[in-house]
Amino acid sequence: MAAASGLRLSHVEMYVADAAAAAAAFTEGYGFRLYARAARTGPEGASRSLAVRQGGIVLVLTEARDERHPAAAYVARHGDGVADIALTGPDVRAAHADAVARGAVPLAEPAEHDGYVLAAVASGFDDVRHTLVQPPPGPRCRCPASRSSPPPPSPWTPA
Repeated sequence: MAAASGLRLSHVEMYVADAAAAAAAFTEGYGFRLYARAARTGPEGASRSLAVRQGGIVLVLTEARDERHPAAAYVARHGDGVADIALTGPDVRAAHADAVARGAVPLAEPAEHDGYVLAAVASGFDDVRHTLVQPPPGPRCRCPASRSSPPPPSPWTPA
């Protein structure tokens, strides 16, 4: 059985021009609730993200706070849209190796961040990527984790 067969949806990250407005649209129009927020500054630029959820559906709405962040170019090119479809599973290293063996283009090798194992692989269509997320064992915050949004405990805080 292929390593990728145990994967399931973790979250979908959208790059948006205005995270607060996008969150309002999902909470007021579709019944999502705001449950976490994050602000980051790093080599890829500054951003802020709001995570909204409804049942098992988690959307991360990421707004660039400067032109260096990838969301700035994405929004300029496409408008608001899906940037990352993150999948979770028990063995991200094996799933990553399996995906690459099947032709996926690796964007980042598996690496551990705050107990999470993350790896990014290209999805093969336009600017959308897939991030593989392996949460640490035991109880944890169900905040999203992605290549551009490091997992909890930092920088996510409950909303």
